[in-house]
Amino acid sequence: MYQIENKIEGNEGKFFYCENDEVLAKMTYIIDERKNEMIINHTNVDPALKGKGIGALMVEKGIQFAREHKYKIVPLCPFVATLINRKPEWQDMI
Repeated sequence: MYQIENKIEGNEGKFFYCENDEVLAKMTYIIDERKNEMIINHTNVDPALKGKGIGALMVEKGIQFAREHKYKIVPLCPFVATLINRKPEWQDMI
């Protein structure tokens, strides 16, 4: 199983996966506290890991984080928007 971590600095954060201290996948976001929004703006997965579900796992962790903090998600990243649109259980998050 892949261990996805979350790091927040100020209002910016990222969910990411590392191997041997190298970031191989990440999903970046910005928190807008005024609007209670989590704006997911970019997702990137190393080509060697494509198709292994790491991108979807990062999105799932992001959804969990947003639910815990009562944020709505603004999926600027097309990958994230596509995944959210495919999952009826996530529709309430946008």
